[in-house]
Amino acid sequence: MLVGYDGDDLILRSETEQRRAESYRRFTRSWERGGRWSMVALPPGVLPASATAGEVVRAVEDARTSIGRDGVMRTLDAAVARWPADPLVLFASADEAYARGDPDAAINRYRSLTVLDPDHLAARNNLASLLLARGCADSAERAFGDAGGDALAPEVAPQIAAAVKDTAARIARARADSRPADTMAGDEAPRCP
Repeated sequence: MLVGYDGDDLILRSETEQRRAESYRRFTRSWERGGRWSMVALPPGVLPASATAGEVVRAVEDARTSIGRDGVMRTLDAAVARWPADPLVLFASADEAYARGDPDAAINRYRSLTVLDPDHLAARNNLASLLLARGCADSAERAFGDAGGDALAPEVAPQIAAAVKDTAARIARARADSRPADTMAGDEAPRCP
């Protein structure tokens, strides 16, 4: 890695050498043989100009442990700002918002995704599950729609199929509950979007 220069020499760093001086001429010949590749490390929340939505989501997952939860969310927020209609970005950011304990943001992003892609089964399932957790059975049922039908497409991943069936059963139990729909015991009513 090129880390500086000293007169006519470039200063390089590697796993085995902290500081190695190399002539500019030797460095450029070696760099040329290596295809002249380079890398720029950006702080969380700053996206490369040439990145695609999929590349950013994959990079966030790869860097999750090194940039931390706040860095992940800042980067995904920046991705949503750049690609507000990208299903992968919306889904990843909704999942992260939920994991961070921000169900309002998660609900908003899952809802945006289901408007853009009504057939996004995982988003519909997760949205319905969050609404159920709030006590909003009617809203959950509307968001879920026919996602829990008996005949799930064979290409649906087993994990998603199991989650969808579980959510369908939870909606059915909530609907069968004697409480009025979308209300909770006591005086407090849930916020049901």
